[in-house]
Amino acid sequence: KDLQVFNVPTNVREWGDGSTRFSGNSIFVFRVGDLCVAHLGHLHHRLTPEHLEDLGRIDVLMVPIDGGYTMGQPYMADVVRQIQPRIVLPMHYWGPSSLDRFLGYLGQGNYELVRPTSRTLDLVKTELPESLTVIVIAGYGGD
Repeated sequence: KDLQVFNVPTNVREWGDGSTRFSGNSIFVFRVGDLCVAHLGHLHHRLTPEHLEDLGRIDVLMVPIDGGYTMGQPYMADVVRQIQPRIVLPMHYWGPSSLDRFLGYLGQGNYELVRPTSRTLDLVKTELPESLTVIVIAGYGGD
């Protein structure tokens, strides 16, 4: 299958003075056949209609949920709602309490939570869940 990779630039805030570095972050988008995966990078703001148009339909969204190096968790949950992926893969978090807070911002009952025993996912477009599913892949530290 064909692989296409592109990025959608977004702005970041500078540490220290809080100024804006324009196009300082990239949302990387990977299209493999008819499956589309996006990695939000170090996103620092909600997305504009132009960003959403540039992204197109996203099936799987890799979301940084640390709330420190990226924007706060409530806003990151808003970005998930903006993009409306079928699968969210949380990343950049430092323990179960951080993950639990993020899931709270998504809203109880608004997603299915899956914790596979493997650190590998095989995804097929036709087998994706119909509604939002958060998949928490265990890391090396046993999380």
